[in-house]
Amino acid sequence: MEKVLSISVAAYNSEKYLKNCIESLLNSSISNLLDIIIVNDGSTDETLNIARNYEKQYPDIIRVINKKNGGHGSTINASIEYAIGKYYKVLDSDDWVDRDGLEKLVNALISYEVDVVFNPFYMFHVDSSENELIIPYPNRILINRIYQKNHIDTIELYMHAITFKTSIVKQMSEKIDENCFYVDVEYVLFPLENVKNFVCLDFPVYVYQIGNLEQSVDKNNYIKRREQHLRVVKRLVSFYNKKQSKLDETIKIAISNRINHAVLKQYKIFLLMENSTESKCEIIDFDRWLYYKNQMIYKGANTKFIIFIYFNRITGFTFWGLLSWIIRKLRFKIVI
Repeated sequence: MEKVLSISVAAYNSEKYLKNCIESLLNSSISNLLDIIIVNDGSTDETLNIARNYEKQYPDIIRVINKKNGGHGSTINASIEYAIGKYYKVLDSDDWVDRDGLEKLVNALISYEVDVVFNPFYMFHVDSSENELIIPYPNRILINRIYQKNHIDTIELYMHAITFKTSIVKQMSEKIDENCFYVDVEYVLFPLENVKNFVCLDFPVYVYQIGNLEQSVDKNNYIKRREQHLRVVKRLVSFYNKKQSKLDETIKIAISNRINHAVLKQYKIFLLMENSTESKCEIIDFDRWLYYKNQMIYKGANTKFIIFIYFNRITGFTFWGLLSWIIRKLRFKIVI
């Protein structure tokens, strides 16, 4: 039976979560149309045994790749190579899917012939056990209508919302960074140079768990791993500089918008650091690097926070430490 959708499940020390993730993919009318690739990324707990048991139980649906630890990007690179479904989607092992939504998605993928599909997704807040619906496209986008790429700059590019045609991700000219967190932005941007059309659907599929202190997106982990986030930002700017002359205008705008978001996040990470002296040194180095690498991205997105950055640039970041301290003491909410 021809597989419609390959789902790459990145699994590292996921014994607490993997069963819930995989069970959400199974026992539906479309399970046999799935190509589920569990990539064990050098786990030291029972993750591999759990994955192997599923592989034995569902040999026509589930395959396991067992590899040494290389980070989230390495699991994407590995699964793309082995994917046999017509379409390809990434799922983290501590997240899951809405089973009804997945069934609708697979049926839609059978009907459509597009390069990328966008769905809403749920953000599940651990602290409140509530789902927040995230819609990545504006109201003016018509559901189920196939759009050419000249409208893609209206879409917010989240990994959780995206399903690519497998041939598109196999054509990527760049591999995803390995041994590095925060590479989901690379995954959503690198294939865009080959995208010609897309469709937006109106039902959620992915359930993204947020609020787990072990996650890389926890504020303290952002600070601890800020050099890895910086590494991704620099890779994205380099990618844009290399490709911009060959990209259609709307693809260029879509990519630069997402890079602007990542750049602002890097500034916010510096702002939240406790050591204001260290923070100031690092942000000045980053700001100078960005200035010389790409003037357009340096000017940034039109947001309130970029005004804060402009003020610091004008004053030579003289008040950066004081402002950072005030923001932390008054507990202003900085959304990363």
